[in-house]
Amino acid sequence: MLVITLLVSVLAAPTAVDAAAPALADVDRGSTTTWAWCGVEPALPNAPAIVASMARDSGIDITFGPCRPPGDYSVIDTGTRYAPPEVYRDLVVLNASVGIKTVVFDARLWSPDAAVRADAVQSWLPYADDIAAWDLGDEYNPNIPAEWDALIFRWTTVQAEATAATGVRPYTNQLPWAVERALLDLPGVEWMLSFVQYGDDRGAALARFMRPRVDGLMCGVNALEHLSFLPTPQSIVADSQLLQSAGCTDLLIFGGVRPYDTPLFTVDSVVDATGAPTPLAAGVLLGAVRPDDGTTAITPARIVDTRSGAGSSTVDGQFDGIGRRAAGSTMSVQVAGRADVPLSAVAVTLNVTVVSPAADGFVSVFPCGGPRPVASTVNYVRGDLVSNAARVKLGAGGSVCVFTLVATDIVIDLVGFDGEASRFRPLEPARLLETRAGQSTIDGGQNGIGRLLANSVTAVQVGGRAGVPAGATSAALTLTVVDSAGAGFATFYPCAQTRPNASTVNFAADALLSNTVVVPLDDSGSVCLFTMTATDAVVDVAGYHPQNARLIPVTPARLLETRVGEGLGTSDGQQNGIGRMAADSTVQLPVTDRGGVPAAAGLVTMNVTVVDAAVAG
Repeated sequence: MLVITLLVSVLAAPTAVDAAAPALADVDRGSTTTWAWCGVEPALPNAPAIVASMARDSGIDITFGPCRPPGDYSVIDTGTRYAPPEVYRDLVVLNASVGIKTVVFDARLWSPDAAVRADAVQSWLPYADDIAAWDLGDEYNPNIPAEWDALIFRWTTVQAEATAATGVRPYTNQLPWAVERALLDLPGVEWMLSFVQYGDDRGAALARFMRPRVDGLMCGVNALEHLSFLPTPQSIVADSQLLQSAGCTDLLIFGGVRPYDTPLFTVDSVVDATGAPTPLAAGVLLGAVRPDDGTTAITPARIVDTRSGAGSSTVDGQFDGIGRRAAGSTMSVQVAGRADVPLSAVAVTLNVTVVSPAADGFVSVFPCGGPRPVASTVNYVRGDLVSNAARVKLGAGGSVCVFTLVATDIVIDLVGFDGEASRFRPLEPARLLETRAGQSTIDGGQNGIGRLLANSVTAVQVGGRAGVPAGATSAALTLTVVDSAGAGFATFYPCAQTRPNASTVNFAADALLSNTVVVPLDDSGSVCLFTMTATDAVVDVAGYHPQNARLIPVTPARLLETRVGEGLGTSDGQQNGIGRMAADSTVQLPVTDRGGVPAAAGLVTMNVTVVDAAVAG
């Protein structure tokens, strides 16, 4: 039988904020600046709600003006495509009320009449702080001399007069093949070189080529259904992350408010006419998070296998067949630079398996270069075959050290890493709770408190201890059950919430068993531990997530339950009682839009419990 419990999701869903919340510009989201191609018509009755949603639910930092019907539009003579200056003025004021800046199109700024230009500049001076750029139009063709000459005149004129007076620089979006010509002919364009390429690699190759030559690089992401383009939250996140990884410093979101009403554009983009966000809003918000702001999942790769023989091998031949580890020994394992883990990684997520130990004991995985902590990663009994996940800070040279109390074989698989900008804060492993006498915790707190009773709840203080700050939102904890009185389970959950139908550790009588999970903390920095059966217990901490982290803890929720019976079930009734899994079978498990996971989530952490297996496997 199989049980799967959701613990956390990565790529946070947007959260509602009230009127007293700070403007977006005042919130450190650790995100790339997003520009929405279409702003709202400020005179619309729901315009305040629409811009509030764009800031809150899509994370839009800057909008262009309203996208009006193009009429007799051409690149040089834009016809009715752009709103008049007074509309832009109202939009600047409206956007500023929620922390959004505006890109302003005002053809008076390049009028042949110097007096007209001067009056235009003066009219914008009171609003300059809330203007992101002067919009000069879109996609001029350098192979059409009239177009390109017009752009050069507008660019140099605006730069010499409007920019000099206001500090606001000119901007235009380039055809992808014209970006190099723009660098040659438009002085200062490197402040924000912009292009859009929706096909092929979305412009990633061009971005990698151009990034070293510019200060800012804006790349287009489609968030509007049109022609054959059918964006989803997942496609928006994927495109945004791809382009940022390629070097794009800003994202140009094609969409925002629905463009001019024509048969080509009949679907809302990130917000509807009432001010309600669409499903695409979450994709825009989450896609803007910098790619290295969270844990990077990789295809699982074996990096240590002490055994030798058929089927035992590592991804690169290192640490392969190195022999059974001796009792009391410590092994240094190089991790950074292997299996797609960069040398700059600061922490890794491992699955550590102990194979046939000679006696009861434990394995501890910790950063090399420091003392071995009073903490364990895997606890085992003689002859065991047992695994546990571990989030481990990398030590000297990108390595981890592996201590084993007794002789055993060890297998280590790598499943993810955290880069330098990750918001996961790895720590030296430290013990926070110890029920047994004669042992110790990091600070003496919650030490020797006595065996936990059946059906009891124990609050474990995490925030403010062992390097975890008071404001942490979640922590990576290892729970070890020791000498349990009978079969049962233990569950971590936020103390302020009802205990969920989920388990952290499932165990038999007389168990010595560990599991590592990422646990939501309550406002006081504590987590509650329920034990079904009387047992001793140990809790160790390996790291935490601060506020605004990309990994968002959720209340544990069961997503799959193969068994049928009283008290058994999933959080939403899906994938419930589906029957015992056959040998060599695969089950596809829906995760998004369940258990609090948003549709655009890119990674989740789960607890997988195997129940009553037919044979070893």
